[in-house]
Amino acid sequence: MKSISLISTFLISLIIFSQNNNQIKQFSFTSEGLNTNEIEVKMKGMDKEDLIEKAKKWIKEKYGNLDVINKQIDTGKETDEVEKGKKDKKINFDGFTDNAICFGLNSDYSCFDAIYEIELEFDDDEYIFIIDKLEYEIPGNKKDQKIKLNKSDFHYKDGDLIVGYEKVPTQIENLFNNLNKSLFNYLSDFEQETEW
Repeated sequence: MKSISLISTFLISLIIFSQNNNQIKQFSFTSEGLNTNEIEVKMKGMDKEDLIEKAKKWIKEKYGNLDVINKQIDTGKETDEVEKGKKDKKINFDGFTDNAICFGLNSDYSCFDAIYEIELEFDDDEYIFIIDKLEYEIPGNKKDQKIKLNKSDFHYKDGDLIVGYEKVPTQIENLFNNLNKSLFNYLSDFEQETEW
């Protein structure tokens, strides 16, 4: 009887995890760029102060320190009319992922480190994951290559992908969807998958 109860508890937890994990909206990248640069994620039962502290711990764990945080401020935006004076808070940080953007053909196929700026805006029971900037770093170049988020440089005008850049849209989607999923899992205390 105990084993049935234990198995039932495990299955219910697994179902709840699956439902919560599937409710996160996904970024997609087409010839028109990102479908959105921000995704709102509901976090039932968590106040914004807890979300902020756990997000800072996630940033420290993911990037090794908190030096990547550019600013942490009150937005000044009131969350709703009933709670006058209660302000949202946000964290803006620069992140990086090694070998995240790959393109080219045959011997010219190369992978580059992605550098991005993310803004996290917090309120009770939710956070908003906002992509502010994406670049890739070419070794030897003094200036990073900026990737337009509102229009793709990897597509022809007719919407077809440019040869050699077929994987880039999926790489951009995976980069930001995996970051948001990692943050969500950390804030929810779900087991982290090895992703970096």
